[in-house]
Amino acid sequence: LREGSRDIQGGMGGAGVSGDHLHDSEGLPWVYFALYEAYHHRSLYADAWRALEEANGLMYASLQNHHHGEASEQQFQQIKEFFTESVLESTRAFCPGYSPSKRPIFVVGMPRSGSTLMERLLAAHSQVRGAGEDTHMAPLVGKFIEAGSTLEGGRTCAKLGKQYFTRMQQLVGASKDSPVHTVDKMLRNVMNIGFIYLMVPNACVLHMVRDPMDVGFSNFRQPFEGRGTPWAWNLTDIAREYSLLQQVADHWRTVLPDGFVNDVHYEALVATPETELRRVLEICGVPWEDGLLDFHKQEAVVHTSSAASVRSPVTTDRIGGWRA
Repeated sequence: LREGSRDIQGGMGGAGVSGDHLHDSEGLPWVYFALYEAYHHRSLYADAWRALEEANGLMYASLQNHHHGEASEQQFQQIKEFFTESVLESTRAFCPGYSPSKRPIFVVGMPRSGSTLMERLLAAHSQVRGAGEDTHMAPLVGKFIEAGSTLEGGRTCAKLGKQYFTRMQQLVGASKDSPVHTVDKMLRNVMNIGFIYLMVPNACVLHMVRDPMDVGFSNFRQPFEGRGTPWAWNLTDIAREYSLLQQVADHWRTVLPDGFVNDVHYEALVATPETELRRVLEICGVPWEDGLLDFHKQEAVVHTSSAASVRSPVTTDRIGGWRA
């Protein structure tokens, strides 16, 4: 691969990788990711796979902690122990949340599962604004936990729910007189769905689901930056993460009222986008508008790894991509 990189570097320019990275240990994984793309583009699949394995192996070796999966599993155990159906019902009766007229929308699930596409389709609506991967729910969860069993005489849920709604309206630039539905695409909120239910009980939660082989491969081939997805550099960890998130979603469906957590399958969304989008809008209480499928023609800033794909029309080309 190192020798082959000399005659294929010309194909790496589109990936933004310079030749200097070949001698930079920190930049070397990105060189191999770029090599993967170049080889794959030329249909040199065996070479592409070896480059991809090398890239992810280097990233995985750089981790300070290889036990991140255990922490997530421990968090899930805590969720199951605390958020039982009876606890949720009694807490809701004692501490009603805040239900705004414009229901906030949460898109949760696995990265590379179609979440950015879902957000862009929704945000094409005149009454909906995308807020990206906003993290405002996380500190409110902390405040909820700090309040403990007293919950301020039952006022905490509504208080925190209103704080979330107000913050999101400000984030997307909506006025108090003309509120909008906001789309919060912090995927890790799948762990916070119980808190979301207690704070904003009329929220619309969309759980993105994609074929495990496709979503697994899409994560493995994606050169993520930062520490948010350490599991994405190892195939076993990817499978573990996928299984865990499915178990978390299944738990919420079991203990929460029917219809609070709604699965959206990527394959259905791209195969029959209008049918699926009409279903999602009805779930979230948003009326249909013509032109929503032309979302890719709108000007919008996308900060995720799906930035390029969501500037194109909906396509089924990425179904079964792991086979190539």
